[in-house]
Amino acid sequence: MTIVRQLTTITGRLIADTGKLIADMGIERRTFLQQVGLALLTLGIGETGIKPYLQVLAQPTKRKLALLVGINEYPQDRALSGCVTDVELQKELLIARFGFHPKDILTLTDRQATRENIETAFVEHLSEQAQADDVVVFHYSGYGSQVKIPISSQDEAVQTPYQLVDSLVPTDGILPTKGMPAANDLLAETLFWLGRSLSTNKLTVVLDTSFGKAKQLLRGNLHVRSFSRIAERPNPEELAFRERLKRRIASKSSTKANPGIILLAAGKNQEAAEAQWQGFSAGLFTYALTQYLWQATPASKIQIALQRATETVEHFMGQQQRPSQIGATKPLLTYYLIPSNSTGAEGVVTEVENNSSLTAKLMGLPIKVLDNYGVNSCLTLVFATQSTESSSTFPPVAAIKKDVWLQIRSRDGLTAKAQLVGMLPPTENIEVGQLLQEFIRVLSCDLGLSVALDSNLARIERVDATSAFANIAAVSSVTTAGEHQADCVLAKVKQNSSAMTEINASQTSQETETASASYGLFSAGGALIPNTVGKSNEAVKAAVSRLTPHFNTLLAAKWLELTVNEGSSRLKVEATLESAEKKSSSLLRRATLRSSPTSIELWDKLSAKSSSPSGTVELPILTKGTRARFRLANYGDRPLYVLLLGIDSDGNAITLYVPQAKEIVDNKPKLKDILLSPKQTLIIPEPEDSLNWKIAGSAGIAEIYLIFSIQPFQQTLKALSTKQNLKLVQEQVLNIINPLEVARALLQDLHRASAVPSTITGSNADVYALDVNAWATLNFVYKVA
Repeated sequence: MTIVRQLTTITGRLIADTGKLIADMGIERRTFLQQVGLALLTLGIGETGIKPYLQVLAQPTKRKLALLVGINEYPQDRALSGCVTDVELQKELLIARFGFHPKDILTLTDRQATRENIETAFVEHLSEQAQADDVVVFHYSGYGSQVKIPISSQDEAVQTPYQLVDSLVPTDGILPTKGMPAANDLLAETLFWLGRSLSTNKLTVVLDTSFGKAKQLLRGNLHVRSFSRIAERPNPEELAFRERLKRRIASKSSTKANPGIILLAAGKNQEAAEAQWQGFSAGLFTYALTQYLWQATPASKIQIALQRATETVEHFMGQQQRPSQIGATKPLLTYYLIPSNSTGAEGVVTEVENNSSLTAKLMGLPIKVLDNYGVNSCLTLVFATQSTESSSTFPPVAAIKKDVWLQIRSRDGLTAKAQLVGMLPPTENIEVGQLLQEFIRVLSCDLGLSVALDSNLARIERVDATSAFANIAAVSSVTTAGEHQADCVLAKVKQNSSAMTEINASQTSQETETASASYGLFSAGGALIPNTVGKSNEAVKAAVSRLTPHFNTLLAAKWLELTVNEGSSRLKVEATLESAEKKSSSLLRRATLRSSPTSIELWDKLSAKSSSPSGTVELPILTKGTRARFRLANYGDRPLYVLLLGIDSDGNAITLYVPQAKEIVDNKPKLKDILLSPKQTLIIPEPEDSLNWKIAGSAGIAEIYLIFSIQPFQQTLKALSTKQNLKLVQEQVLNIINPLEVARALLQDLHRASAVPSTITGSNADVYALDVNAWATLNFVYKVA
């Protein structure tokens, strides 16, 4: 019995075509398409933007097949920890948001994922079943490597008698041979020919791995997915399989060349990484991509999804890991599909114990938010309401029971145990697969930084550093790199370059003892945090003390990240970062996905600038000195208050404000709230203002947070004014010298605006409880050059 027949005894099919789906709904095709058009128009999509979507819906709905591979178990102490989680993340997303039938998704994990099993599964589950226009997804998480393939050449000038070929390392990737090791890898070229063997060109390949020899298994505090060896030769059986595959494809009368699109977690000569959080590990790229797709509505182009994933990855890794794509030069829908459920979500019900207790997976929350998501947080149940022929909206429509919600009682990583609050109508039941949307976000006030000590530090250095951190209020825990989750890494670096951007992977503790070295702070992924490297021969205790202001800024930035709720906020706002030069242009746009009018055409125009010719996704680039501005829009029916905070490319906390937001009281300057009236658009700074916001700072990554609230920012503005002389560092920009005080004041203001009753938060008063109806935080990430 073949592997596919062993693992999938019954192969189900989705509804064969849209006609059958429409018949099941009891409406006519013409009415169905008219309703779709009306629904899309309400989202701000013009006639030109509607046509591609109606064309997709008018075509028969084909089958959706997926093969998902994740390998944690490797020999020789090379185990990974997040690859099986990647498979779970991808599988739940495909089922809940893209309408894949569970029986059409085949997973191979750990010992199942041998080279032969992966290739056999691809042939039998995908190639032999997929028909023209069917949708196919292949996902791989595990080690990548390279294999030497001999080159037969009579040219004596050829110095290298082999070529290096990228490969995927299966669980049996190392052959027990004498002498130099042979690889039992699945060659990247074999995967290419497997893709060409499909009858459909709607193939998406996701590779959360990287190729080339890794210098070390840790990058900062994260594990890399590049193997630490280059194999001297491939397995002859792999070469024979590849040749048979090529001959079989060549014998076909019609073959689709280069089908589909490949999404790579890292570019050439880069390293993909996986991170560990509280209760689970996952690939940075897979979590970032799937998390965005859980919330994206109504449909996301792959270029947009990839750009959003890149923002998350570069936050951890800097320039060391940049996702890229191969193929599909024109904009395409992610997985070639419009989500089968048009409602974005933060979670999904996975188990129902009774109609009041259940288990859920919280896969749609930003990773930093999930890692700090507190007990008593609440989510609403999403019910699908069946529309009639006279309805003007596309079924199913999200129906929220505002007097009924789920409250989290415990959480372990992605998995939460929840209790129903309120009474469901007799006609409604909680079902497995039901989507959940965030309602109340509960965060502990007792939040601190976790600092990892680089493993290259000598034992005495680690002991002294741990002792010194006991006196740093912003730091709550200290660990050794690679053992637990960490926000940053303390490492010792050589003073051999004026441009130190990452931890020297090859240096050892002995080398740093003899070389002129100093201490610096790095991101969890090993990217240097600006302006943190001290003088040479500095004592580690002195370094920790010197870095105290940086720890305060990092903790303030962590608090800001925990307020981001673009996907779940119910406020109807959007913001655009624009160049204010003579030829003004829109650079980056953010909107509350669940509430604001969203123009897919505008997204397409902005995303066209995000990819380089090599396929690597680029963040927007603003050169130093460029005049910039924000365009804010309030589509709601109530006034909102706006605050602009950020971390510039030098690692400094900053705030942006307008001249009208400052007044003199008792001969002292005082900041005022920026008010955004209902249905109003506001530009900051206004074009006619004599003052300008000019991009400043060193080359690097900057991030701006736009926070909207239904109540004034009383405590935040007080904190901004208390220790400031309000002298401009540059026009429109104010450096914040007390960032942690400001960040905590911001959380207090949002907590007050939310006014969550104590019946939800319980007896624990040391929490911030934030209602998605009371605030929205949009974040903008860009590069300064």
